[in-house]
Amino acid sequence: MRYIILLVCIAGLFACKTTKETVTETVAKETMTTTSEIVEDKGEMIFSYSRGGCYGRCPVYTVDIYDKGIAEYHGRAFSDKEGLWQKTLTKGQYSVVKEAIDAADYKQLDLEYKSMIPDLPRSTFEFHNDGEIKSVTGKESLPENLEALKITIQKLPEMKGWTKLSDQVKEEKKELNYDEIVIKFKPGVGLPGWFKKMKEHGVYLKRRVAPDKDLWVAGYKRSDIRPELILKMIKDDPGIESAEFNKKASPRR
Repeated sequence: MRYIILLVCIAGLFACKTTKETVTETVAKETMTTTSEIVEDKGEMIFSYSRGGCYGRCPVYTVDIYDKGIAEYHGRAFSDKEGLWQKTLTKGQYSVVKEAIDAADYKQLDLEYKSMIPDLPRSTFEFHNDGEIKSVTGKESLPENLEALKITIQKLPEMKGWTKLSDQVKEEKKELNYDEIVIKFKPGVGLPGWFKKMKEHGVYLKRRVAPDKDLWVAGYKRSDIRPELILKMIKDDPGIESAEFNKKASPRR
Protein backbone atom coordinates (compact mmCIF):
# COMPACT_ATOMS: atom_id res chain seq x y z
CA MET A 1 0.00 0.00 0.00
CA ARG A 2 2.89 2.35 0.82
CA TYR A 3 4.39 1.77 -2.60
CA ILE A 4 1.09 2.63 -4.28
CA ILE A 5 0.82 5.91 -2.32
CA LEU A 6 4.46 6.74 -3.15
CA LEU A 7 3.89 6.14 -6.84
CA VAL A 8 0.80 8.37 -6.80
CA CYS A 9 2.74 11.17 -5.11
CA ILE A 10 5.60 10.93 -7.61
CA ALA A 11 3.12 10.97 -10.48
CA GLY A 12 1.47 14.03 -8.95
CA LEU A 13 4.78 15.86 -8.69
CA PHE A 14 5.55 15.25 -12.35
CA ALA A 15 2.04 16.35 -13.26
CA CYS A 16 2.43 19.60 -11.29
CA LYS A 17 5.82 20.25 -12.86
CA THR A 18 4.46 19.59 -16.34
CA THR A 19 1.48 21.87 -15.69
CA LYS A 20 3.77 24.64 -14.35
CA GLU A 21 6.06 24.38 -17.37
CA THR A 22 3.05 24.50 -19.69
CA VAL A 23 1.67 27.62 -17.98
CA THR A 24 5.10 29.29 -18.02
CA GLU A 25 5.53 28.48 -21.70
CA THR A 26 2.07 29.83 -22.49
CA VAL A 27 2.73 33.09 -20.62
CA ALA A 28 6.06 33.44 -22.40
CA LYS A 29 4.42 32.92 -25.77
CA GLU A 30 1.70 35.43 -24.95
CA THR A 31 4.34 37.94 -23.82
CA MET A 32 6.29 37.45 -27.03
CA THR A 33 3.13 37.87 -29.08
CA THR A 34 2.24 41.04 -27.19
CA THR A 35 5.68 42.58 -27.53
CA SER A 36 5.87 41.88 -31.26
CA GLU A 37 2.62 43.67 -32.14
CA ILE A 38 3.88 47.00 -33.44
CA VAL A 39 1.33 49.42 -34.91
CA GLU A 40 2.63 51.37 -37.90
CA ASP A 41 -0.58 53.27 -38.73
CA LYS A 42 -1.01 55.30 -35.56
CA GLY A 43 -3.16 58.04 -37.07
CA GLU A 44 -2.66 61.71 -36.28
CA MET A 45 -1.05 62.92 -33.09
CA ILE A 46 -3.58 64.74 -30.92
CA PHE A 47 -1.56 65.37 -27.77
CA SER A 48 1.93 65.18 -26.31
CA TYR A 49 3.00 65.44 -22.68
CA SER A 50 6.60 65.93 -21.57
CA ARG A 51 7.96 65.76 -18.03
CA GLY A 52 11.22 67.60 -17.47
CA GLY A 53 14.04 67.06 -15.05
CA CYS A 54 14.74 68.29 -11.54
CA TYR A 55 17.79 68.53 -9.27
CA GLY A 56 17.33 64.89 -8.26
CA ARG A 57 16.37 61.71 -10.08
CA CYS A 58 12.99 62.71 -11.48
CA PRO A 59 11.92 60.59 -14.48
CA VAL A 60 12.24 62.52 -17.74
CA TYR A 61 9.95 61.34 -20.51
CA THR A 62 7.41 62.19 -23.21
CA VAL A 63 4.06 60.51 -23.91
CA ASP A 64 2.47 60.97 -27.34
CA ILE A 65 -1.21 60.17 -27.97
CA TYR A 66 -2.59 59.38 -31.45
CA ASP A 67 -6.21 59.44 -32.61
CA LYS A 68 -6.24 55.70 -33.36
CA GLY A 69 -5.73 54.91 -29.69
CA ILE A 70 -1.96 54.47 -29.83
CA ALA A 71 0.31 55.82 -27.10
CA GLU A 72 4.09 56.12 -27.41
CA TYR A 73 6.46 56.59 -24.50
CA HIS A 74 9.91 58.15 -24.89
CA GLY A 75 11.85 57.28 -21.73
CA ARG A 76 14.93 59.41 -21.11
CA ALA A 77 16.72 60.02 -17.81
CA PHE A 78 15.83 58.06 -14.65
CA SER A 79 12.96 56.27 -16.37
CA ASP A 80 11.89 52.68 -15.63
CA LYS A 81 11.35 52.24 -19.36
CA GLU A 82 14.23 53.79 -21.27
CA GLY A 83 13.92 54.12 -25.03
CA LEU A 84 10.84 54.18 -27.27
CA TRP A 85 7.79 52.14 -26.22
CA GLN A 86 4.34 51.71 -27.72
CA LYS A 87 0.97 50.71 -26.31
CA THR A 88 -2.48 50.22 -27.85
CA LEU A 89 -4.96 51.74 -25.45
CA THR A 90 -8.25 49.98 -24.80
CA LYS A 91 -11.40 51.85 -25.80
CA GLY A 92 -11.98 52.68 -22.16
CA GLN A 93 -8.43 53.95 -21.61
CA TYR A 94 -8.49 56.06 -24.76
CA SER A 95 -11.90 57.48 -23.82
CA VAL A 96 -10.59 58.59 -20.41
CA VAL A 97 -7.51 60.21 -21.98
CA LYS A 98 -9.51 61.94 -24.73
CA GLU A 99 -12.05 63.29 -22.25
CA ALA A 100 -9.23 64.69 -20.09
CA ILE A 101 -7.64 66.37 -23.14
CA ASP A 102 -10.95 67.93 -24.21
CA ALA A 103 -11.76 69.02 -20.65
CA ALA A 104 -8.48 70.98 -20.47
CA ASP A 105 -10.01 73.45 -22.98
CA TYR A 106 -6.58 74.33 -24.34
CA LYS A 107 -7.69 77.41 -26.28
CA GLN A 108 -8.40 79.18 -23.00
CA LEU A 109 -5.09 78.25 -21.38
CA ASP A 110 -2.12 80.56 -20.94
CA LEU A 111 1.10 79.49 -22.62
CA GLU A 112 2.99 79.42 -19.34
CA TYR A 113 2.10 79.10 -15.67
CA LYS A 114 5.07 80.45 -13.76
CA SER A 115 6.49 78.72 -10.73
CA MET A 116 8.39 79.92 -7.66
CA ILE A 117 9.88 76.47 -7.03
CA PRO A 118 12.88 75.86 -9.33
CA ASP A 119 13.42 72.22 -8.32
CA LEU A 120 10.04 70.94 -9.49
CA PRO A 121 9.92 69.12 -12.85
CA ARG A 122 8.29 71.15 -15.59
CA SER A 123 5.28 69.77 -17.44
CA THR A 124 4.78 70.63 -21.11
CA PHE A 125 1.38 69.99 -22.70
CA GLU A 126 1.23 70.08 -26.50
CA PHE A 127 -2.23 70.15 -28.05
CA HIS A 128 -2.59 69.26 -31.76
CA ASN A 129 -5.70 70.16 -33.76
CA ASP A 130 -5.85 70.23 -37.60
CA GLY A 131 -2.29 71.45 -37.99
CA GLU A 132 -2.56 73.90 -35.09
CA ILE A 133 -0.22 73.26 -32.17
CA LYS A 134 -0.42 74.97 -28.81
CA SER A 135 2.22 74.35 -26.18
CA VAL A 136 1.49 75.05 -22.51
CA THR A 137 4.04 74.74 -19.70
CA GLY A 138 3.89 74.89 -15.93
CA LYS A 139 4.78 73.23 -12.66
CA GLU A 140 2.71 73.34 -9.47
CA SER A 141 0.29 76.18 -10.28
CA LEU A 142 -1.85 74.64 -13.00
CA PRO A 143 -5.57 75.10 -13.67
CA GLU A 144 -7.68 72.30 -12.21
CA ASN A 145 -8.53 70.65 -15.54
CA LEU A 146 -4.91 70.81 -16.69
CA GLU A 147 -3.74 69.23 -13.44
CA ALA A 148 -6.30 66.46 -13.95
CA LEU A 149 -4.96 65.87 -17.47
CA LYS A 150 -1.40 65.66 -16.12
CA ILE A 151 -2.40 63.02 -13.57
CA THR A 152 -4.26 61.02 -16.24
CA ILE A 153 -1.26 60.98 -18.59
CA GLN A 154 1.24 60.20 -15.83
CA LYS A 155 -0.68 57.02 -15.02
CA LEU A 156 -0.23 55.61 -18.53
CA PRO A 157 3.45 54.57 -18.21
CA GLU A 158 2.53 52.47 -15.15
CA MET A 159 0.02 50.37 -17.11
CA LYS A 160 0.76 46.97 -18.60
CA GLY A 161 0.99 46.20 -22.29
CA TRP A 162 3.88 48.42 -23.40
CA THR A 163 6.07 47.17 -26.26
CA LYS A 164 9.64 48.38 -26.62
CA LEU A 165 10.40 49.54 -30.15
CA SER A 166 13.97 50.81 -29.87
CA ASP A 167 16.59 52.39 -27.63
CA GLN A 168 16.31 55.65 -29.55
CA VAL A 169 13.86 58.40 -28.60
CA LYS A 170 12.97 61.63 -30.36
CA GLU A 171 14.94 64.69 -29.34
CA GLU A 172 13.53 66.51 -26.34
CA LYS A 173 12.16 69.92 -27.26
CA LYS A 174 13.90 72.87 -25.68
CA GLU A 175 11.99 74.98 -23.21
CA LEU A 176 10.58 78.14 -24.75
CA ASN A 177 11.31 81.64 -23.51
CA TYR A 178 7.98 83.43 -23.78
CA ASP A 179 9.58 86.80 -22.98
CA GLU A 180 11.47 86.86 -26.29
CA ILE A 181 10.37 86.49 -29.91
CA VAL A 182 12.81 85.64 -32.71
CA ILE A 183 11.84 87.55 -35.86
CA LYS A 184 12.89 87.26 -39.49
CA PHE A 185 11.93 90.28 -41.58
CA LYS A 186 11.07 90.26 -45.25
CA PRO A 187 13.59 91.91 -47.61
CA GLY A 188 13.31 95.68 -47.71
CA VAL A 189 11.75 96.12 -44.26
CA GLY A 190 13.48 98.83 -42.25
CA LEU A 191 14.04 97.73 -38.67
CA PRO A 192 14.05 101.24 -37.08
CA GLY A 193 10.72 102.12 -38.68
CA TRP A 194 9.13 98.76 -37.82
CA PHE A 195 10.13 98.88 -34.15
CA LYS A 196 8.99 102.50 -33.93
CA LYS A 197 5.58 101.40 -35.21
CA MET A 198 5.44 98.54 -32.68
CA LYS A 199 6.50 100.72 -29.75
CA GLU A 200 2.88 101.40 -28.84
CA HIS A 201 2.46 97.64 -28.26
CA GLY A 202 5.51 97.53 -26.02
CA VAL A 203 7.68 95.68 -28.58
CA TYR A 204 11.36 96.61 -28.66
CA LEU A 205 14.60 95.34 -30.19
CA LYS A 206 16.89 93.41 -27.84
CA ARG A 207 19.66 92.01 -30.03
CA ARG A 208 20.63 90.19 -33.19
CA VAL A 209 20.76 86.39 -32.91
CA ALA A 210 24.21 86.25 -34.53
CA PRO A 211 26.28 88.53 -36.79
CA ASP A 212 25.89 86.14 -39.72
CA LYS A 213 22.14 85.53 -39.27
CA ASP A 214 19.29 87.76 -40.37
CA LEU A 215 17.31 87.01 -37.21
CA TRP A 216 16.44 89.49 -34.49
CA VAL A 217 15.29 89.03 -30.90
CA ALA A 218 12.43 91.27 -29.76
CA GLY A 219 11.11 91.81 -26.27
CA TYR A 220 7.76 93.19 -25.14
CA LYS A 221 5.86 94.23 -22.02
CA ARG A 222 4.48 90.88 -21.01
CA SER A 223 2.41 92.43 -18.24
CA ASP A 224 0.35 94.29 -20.87
CA ILE A 225 -0.42 91.48 -23.32
CA ARG A 226 -0.56 87.68 -23.41
CA PRO A 227 2.37 86.01 -25.24
CA GLU A 228 0.20 84.22 -27.81
CA LEU A 229 -1.55 87.47 -28.76
CA ILE A 230 1.64 89.46 -29.33
CA LEU A 231 3.12 86.56 -31.32
CA LYS A 232 0.02 86.44 -33.55
CA MET A 233 0.15 90.20 -34.03
CA ILE A 234 3.77 90.02 -35.17
CA LYS A 235 3.15 87.01 -37.43
CA ASP A 236 0.23 88.78 -39.11
CA ASP A 237 2.35 91.82 -39.93
CA PRO A 238 2.98 91.98 -43.72
CA GLY A 239 6.66 92.77 -43.17
CA ILE A 240 7.36 89.60 -41.20
CA GLU A 241 8.59 86.39 -42.81
CA SER A 242 8.59 84.33 -39.60
CA ALA A 243 8.30 84.76 -35.84
CA GLU A 244 8.53 82.32 -32.94
CA PHE A 245 9.26 82.30 -29.25
CA ASN A 246 12.94 82.01 -28.42
CA LYS A 247 14.33 78.76 -27.02
CA LYS A 248 16.32 78.68 -23.83
CA ALA A 249 19.95 77.99 -24.65
CA SER A 250 20.65 75.44 -21.92
CA PRO A 251 17.53 73.77 -20.49
CA ARG A 252 18.01 72.51 -16.93
CA ARG A 253 18.12 68.73 -16.46
